[in-house]
Amino acid sequence: KVVIVTGSNVGIGYNAAEEMALLNPQVLIMACRNQQRGEDAVARVKAQPGASQANVIYMNLDLGDFESVKRFSQEIVNTYDKVDILLCNAGL
Repeated sequence: KVVIVTGSNVGIGYNAAEEMALLNPQVLIMACRNQQRGEDAVARVKAQPGASQANVIYMNLDLGDFESVKRFSQEIVNTYDKVDILLCNAGL
């Protein structure tokens, strides 16, 4: 499965990403607007017992910036056949 969790560097989004990583998806995309915080969150998820082998990646996404949404969407369309789970968590 291809899983995307927006706003996944803290709070509910982060907790959801942790749980999704345990399901061993094809890829878990942690979509966050701040690269450093996003990459730190990816490292924390991968450090969790049972998630170390999960394919967890950071992708930049700022839902308040339409150009960011377009770039993110285009990269997803160009890379994956489909998205199986989209958890839209980011609060604006």
